[in-house]
Amino acid sequence: MAITVKTRKILWARSGNRCALCRHELVMSETAADDDAVIGDECHIVSAKPNGPRSSKKLSADEYDKPANLLLLCKVHHKQVDDQENTFTIERLIPIQHMCDLYYGD
Repeated sequence: MAITVKTRKILWARSGNRCALCRHELVMSETAADDDAVIGDECHIVSAKPNGPRSSKKLSADEYDKPANLLLLCKVHHKQVDDQENTFTIERLIPIQHMCDLYYGD
């Protein structure tokens, strides 16, 4: 299953168009010469890939691409979170995701 358009809209709205870690805006305005630039990534807290970051926790097939398992991050923090999975554990990422919901979500 893939992240749906609805889930993407929910994630971006609840994140306020900002990286969950550094709070930088993730859509850069168009210039006279170029269109807007999206510099954000949807990051899985628990990877669906068997050897992916934080894949030790098993979720049902439909849970992997739901808002509860996603964070909006800048490209730098997405790379860091996935490469340093022992530092950025599930237990560390879930409260960060909940803080975004508190600020911008429900």
